Amino acid sequence: MEKFGNYEILGEIGRGGMANVLKARQTDLRRIVAIKMIKLHLSEDKEFVRMFRNEAVIAANLNHPGIVSIYEMGMQDGSYYISMEYVDGRTLAQVLDRAEKMETSPSGIPLASALFVITSVLNALQFAHTKNVIHRDVNPSNILISNEGRVKLSDFGIARAAFMAPSNTSVGMLKGKLSYLSPEQAKGENTDLRADIFAAGIVMYEMLAGRRLFAGESEFEILEKVRNAEIETDLRSLEGVPQEILKVLRQSLQKDRDKRYGSAQAVLTGLEAAARELGIVFSEKDAAALLQPAEDTTAAGASPTAGAQTQVISSRIVRAATGSGMSRKVIITASAALLCTIIAVLFFYKPGTKQSVEENAAPAAVTVPEEKKNAESSGEISKAPAAPLNNADPSLTTLKEDKAVYSAKKEEIPGAIYINSTPADAIIYFDNAAQGEGSRVIKNVKAGKHAIKITHPDYEDEIRAVEITPDKPVLRIIYKNGEITLE
Repeated sequence: MEKFGNYEILGEIGRGGMANVLKARQTDLRRIVAIKMIKLHLSEDKEFVRMFRNEAVIAANLNHPGIVSIYEMGMQDGSYYISMEYVDGRTLAQVLDRAEKMETSPSGIPLASALFVITSVLNALQFAHTKNVIHRDVNPSNILISNEGRVKLSDFGIARAAFMAPSNTSVGMLKGKLSYLSPEQAKGENTDLRADIFAAGIVMYEMLAGRRLFAGESEFEILEKVRNAEIETDLRSLEGVPQEILKVLRQSLQKDRDKRYGSAQAVLTGLEAAARELGIVFSEKDAAALLQPAEDTTAAGASPTAGAQTQVISSRIVRAATGSGMSRKVIITASAALLCTIIAVLFFYKPGTKQSVEENAAPAAVTVPEEKKNAESSGEISKAPAAPLNNADPSLTTLKEDKAVYSAKKEEIPGAIYINSTPADAIIYFDNAAQGEGSRVIKNVKAGKHAIKITHPDYEDEIRAVEITPDKPVLRIIYKNGEITLE
């Protein structure tokens, strides 16, 4: 077994652009831990090491049952590492991925389970916010669910105490997964705790819908959807979700952060009040149930297809009933009636025989054909890709956002983007087209919105939305060690 200082390495949990995460046993205390170890070549970067140490100090002082605990920070064999609490379970991302692939869960996870998960996350965020710490990267991959149903928020890797954030890096940094950014993060503006509230709202939506809120064919398309934050149609598509819950979700996802909830506690209060009004009780058992293997509900001797069909029918009826606020007694009565109908269907169903509607009308009315998977359940809504804004034809569109484009077409003002890159072998992309490695100048840039993407094998991809205007036709971008700043 490989030794690493005071630890025995048991296996690898995951890899990132800057660090690897290992499962290990602490030899003196005989406990299982997770070790986040930064890559060797980054240990020579003093600025990166400083940020890494700040991460450990911040996270170590967040002592809360809903936040992954930090045990130790150190250096071994030239590598800096953090030893932290190991959560035996799955990430919410893994849970949602499994639910998406199951035909029996076309509409996300159960409401009670979603409420327990999101209220646990909000409790953790509220505590962090009182310590002046913003997470900035709340997404399903950073939400851990233990086999016992405990929910913990992890990876404050890009969190910074507000008073510690240098002024030259607190503006313009695009961090986190694109689909979970707030509109102000996507625009490169200053970030406060309300960015975490918006991200928590996205996570809540995706648990209920079983699909991404902001999805697209390219990073630029996703970024534009986040910037615009048009979510009303998506909220209306949540069949069976009570209006009381939607009201809280809608305010959490406001594009204008001044219209959002001002604290995680305010969101918590809203959700708890809605749950009381609806008579919904949730606990760790609801979260633990998400990790259990799917039960085989096909009755012995019955057709597998028929069993799958009845399972889909029953799950949708129960979801619709709970979503409309019906009492438990009504739901139980309806479920009992449904069960009797299903038993009758299975009793009269004879595999291999053909029956016309005239011969047996009742079973034909209940037994439905196998449903095709809805494209939305996989998060891939069939839609023609939107044309880039800088190709918009003024005679064919009236969008207010395109006024700058019209002006550019009329005045034909060329722009330029200067990019200074360290390391020199980073690859530059402009509007999804590769421009080559290292520092360079992109000339004759049309006015309007554009996407700059910079990749390097040692860092996570960085994407920045920029805009060329008649008032500001020249932009200067600095890329250093995996981070983009705009001068």
